[in-house]
Amino acid sequence: MTTAAELVDAAALLNPAERMRHVATTAPRLAPGALAELAAGDWFARRLGVVAAAAVRDGAHLARALDDPLTRAHALDSASVPEEAIERLVRGGSLEGRRGAYLWLRRHRRSAVADRLVDGVIARWGDTEGAALLPACSTDVVAARLPALAHAVTGWRGLVSRHPDAVVAHVSRHLAALPPAEASRWFDHSSAALGVLARYRPADVLGWLERHRPTGTLPYQVLVALERLLAVDTVRTVAYLRGEPTRLARMGAFARRRSVRERLATLPDDALGGLLAASGPAEGLVAQVLRGLPPSRRAAVLDIAYAERDRARDVLPDAVVRVLPHARRHAEARRMLALPVVAADPATRLWAASLLPFAEAEPLLDEAVRARSADERALGYGHLVRAAAAERDPRVIVALLDRLGRLRNEQDPVRSHVLRELAKVGPELFPAESRPGLDALVTATLESRDASHASRSALFGFATRMLWHRAVEHDAGLLDWALSTVAALARRGGGTWHPTPLHRVLRRGQEHAMVERLLPYLEADLARGETAPLFALVGQLDRRAWNVPALMALLPRTLEIKRNPPVDRALALWLAPPRGRTDRVSALVADEPSLIANWHVLRCVVRRRPDLLEEYALSGRAPRGRFAPSGRWVPRVGRRDLLGWAPRQVTTFARLLDEEIADRKVNDWQRATSARLRVAVPGTDPAATPLVDHPEVLIAEAALTGLPDGDDPAAALPVLLARADGDRARVTLYAASRCARDVDPARLAALLGDLLANAPKVTARKEAARLLSTLRVPGAADALLAALERPDQHRDVRAAVIGALRGWPDDPRVWPVLDAAATGDRHVASALLGAAPEGLPEAHRRRYAGIAVALAGHPAEQVAVEGLRRLPAWAPWTARVDVAGVLRGALLDRKGEVWRAAASAAADPRTWTALPELPADLVRALLARAADDVDAKAKRDRPARQRLFGLLEELISAVGRARAHAAPLRPIVESLATDPTLVPDAAELSVALLARDDLVERLPALATLVVNHPAAAASVAEDLAERFADEPDAAEAALAALAGRDDRAAGLFAVALVELGGDDAGWSKPWRRRLRALRTHADPEVRIAALEVWTAEE
Repeated sequence: MTTAAELVDAAALLNPAERMRHVATTAPRLAPGALAELAAGDWFARRLGVVAAAAVRDGAHLARALDDPLTRAHALDSASVPEEAIERLVRGGSLEGRRGAYLWLRRHRRSAVADRLVDGVIARWGDTEGAALLPACSTDVVAARLPALAHAVTGWRGLVSRHPDAVVAHVSRHLAALPPAEASRWFDHSSAALGVLARYRPADVLGWLERHRPTGTLPYQVLVALERLLAVDTVRTVAYLRGEPTRLARMGAFARRRSVRERLATLPDDALGGLLAASGPAEGLVAQVLRGLPPSRRAAVLDIAYAERDRARDVLPDAVVRVLPHARRHAEARRMLALPVVAADPATRLWAASLLPFAEAEPLLDEAVRARSADERALGYGHLVRAAAAERDPRVIVALLDRLGRLRNEQDPVRSHVLRELAKVGPELFPAESRPGLDALVTATLESRDASHASRSALFGFATRMLWHRAVEHDAGLLDWALSTVAALARRGGGTWHPTPLHRVLRRGQEHAMVERLLPYLEADLARGETAPLFALVGQLDRRAWNVPALMALLPRTLEIKRNPPVDRALALWLAPPRGRTDRVSALVADEPSLIANWHVLRCVVRRRPDLLEEYALSGRAPRGRFAPSGRWVPRVGRRDLLGWAPRQVTTFARLLDEEIADRKVNDWQRATSARLRVAVPGTDPAATPLVDHPEVLIAEAALTGLPDGDDPAAALPVLLARADGDRARVTLYAASRCARDVDPARLAALLGDLLANAPKVTARKEAARLLSTLRVPGAADALLAALERPDQHRDVRAAVIGALRGWPDDPRVWPVLDAAATGDRHVASALLGAAPEGLPEAHRRRYAGIAVALAGHPAEQVAVEGLRRLPAWAPWTARVDVAGVLRGALLDRKGEVWRAAASAAADPRTWTALPELPADLVRALLARAADDVDAKAKRDRPARQRLFGLLEELISAVGRARAHAAPLRPIVESLATDPTLVPDAAELSVALLARDDLVERLPALATLVVNHPAAAASVAEDLAERFADEPDAAEAALAALAGRDDRAAGLFAVALVELGGDDAGWSKPWRRRLRALRTHADPEVRIAALEVWTAEE
């Protein structure tokens, strides 16, 4: 049998991994009472004891280990912890202990225990912790508790992965109960949950989108999972995306993903072309979708996408035309070259010529290649290279290189541009016959007197790309060219190696053949001290290099380079493979002890071979050798690393830290770093360390900051609180808050209650209030309420207490206090502004909405302005009379920023969708006040009219966010139209309210409204064009609605709509015909407007 002392002595001689194995195998043979002895020992013995207890499944020992912050994490790694101990920890443990218990319940799927605990957790520790425990519960319990806890859930992934059906059912019920406008907004503020659900239950998410039709674009988290929605039903998903232009506008970025392109490719050509047409067509989306199609389908889809445009004058974007099949690309190039707009622009003409077959393109580009201007020649050569590359014919590449022989006599900017374009050409297109042309390029670059770093760097990138390719597809001639070019350029400064992801490009096993071919060259480079090729190859192969011993063996040889060896890069790559890393590090340090000072080596040593530190780093002397650090050196490690060391090693390290802290020759920040670690060294008593009272402020504050990282945060907390009244309170209180998370709640209640009641410093009392609320210790609400009763209580403390009391909505004593604070001192009232409906339980939102209304009507301007800005979020839970009274009073009677904030709040869609009569009532009130308004006085001029204009401006700006629910704003137009001076404003609001679905019905009425207001008609015409700029296909229906009218307003509207639709359609014949008709309109103003629109630029 092994005694506790024997186990500790044996374990102290082993390295961490060996130690854990030894303890686990020895545990069954421990003498009776050995675990108890270990539990009563020092930090090292206690950690060994919990490992041994886990090995023999001693639940009683593991249960006791939960009370020790040093051993709790180890104990919770074991499934043998008794459920009763977990329940005890949840009911009365520290915050960190409870979090560990929730994780244990989830990890080990103890749903029965979680079900028993969840109601108590909610009542005792609040909704946030109840939501954290919810994933560990059974599905029935989740379904029952989720409606009340949804506002507090932060880890949706864990909840949805365990209980997808319960979450989906909750969301479905919740959305079904919301009014349409609120349901639409739910998608905006629930993006985190939606993103997870889109991955796990995309069919349900797609169904919600179709049923509730949220306006605007999709949340980013849903777009990230777009391929999953498409996988459910591509047709339905595309139909939803086409519902609003803003959705398609963001789709191009996500169509870059191959999974999205492949899903879209399953659509028939007409559906896919219709999607692209509906997007604009958007250049990026068209290019990506065509790229995902077989070449045989691309031309047909392109024709459908551009069917509504006049192709006779259309210039396709480069990104689109480059993905077309050869024949179609050539046809498009010939068509575009015949366009006047292309012929008139030399740069566009050269670009179009580069799309032709090389034999046709070369004569057209020859003029640019021979131009007098270097910029023109560079452009011409660049397009010549692109034309040759597009042919994908090695013979054409050889002809191109022959043509590029003239670069020897060119200026460097031209040569540099050509080399950059040449580097984009696929290396597989260069045949063995291209060697002479490539040699001529190298000669032209290296021997020219004006050769710049830019041209050499471009050639270097081209050569390295060729090198990677030829080393795989063995071609001795071009491989030799690439290697010799790289070597020649390296002697002149080199460049950036082409970033080819070889680990993804090479087939399985090809890396061995590649290294075999390159090995002689790599060894020759190393002999000359050149390491860049080796590092580049290892980096590009990534993990596949780990399995090529011949390649990895070259890395340590780089350390033998005499002058400036690349130590960091070599060690980072050599020590990257985890297999055998410890052996490699041991051999390194044995051969060159000074390498232990390198971070890559030290990181492995401190975690796997701390015994090496005793010989080379903990001796008090810097290691000797080629790579030894200058001056004093103490290994930089973390507390977690120290926990794996033996006690003697930790003691020696602590002594080194003490010496460094006392050494004034050492940098102050380095000493402070050591002080912070010193107080957290295992075995350190926080009450006995003198560093917290060090005469140097930097050292003392560093030590105070490090106390929470030690063995016993509970013992450190009184040390910190005792100094909370001094000059270092800001550091002390921050550290105390970290300690408090690991302190027993009953003990913490006394400490924090005393701090709140008696601390002289305001900062200390404020932090105590915050901690009482966050940690919810026993009696926290009583202590907070008592603090308010203190007659001389500082207002900042009162504000902190009021903010903290928001966390107890179930306590009936809290609400009268909050109500009183909402109308009291402005500093205290401001503490109530931070609440949001989504952060409160559903049952308490209406009650808090009353407080939100009171804040909006607060007499202090700062509070009222902020309260009004936040009021729309509370509108669905407020009483109409209360909100109307506050907004009416602020908008009509209050000055400064208050009335502007009220106008913004009233115009917010969240307000008028919840309270539909409110905007029209406010407008009528302002109109009534304007009838008897102050007129052109020295200090005020028509204040009611100015406020009306401010409200209208806000409404027009905001209506786009909820145009589908904008019916409450239509009566405003009628009210404004009764005053001839307000007809332009009524018309502007009418344009903003126009939706695609009611355009035909409402546009004639809008024309009638401004028929006698020429200036307003012209302004509305401009607004119409701007309003439907993203929906140009609506122009045709709008023109049909105006058919038969010959008044000026209708004519000006028609001009704006024809310009919008004509530009979108590329001015096809029907649109040109409409424009010609408007140029003969009976009204001269309409004719003038139509004559200012051009179908083609000269």
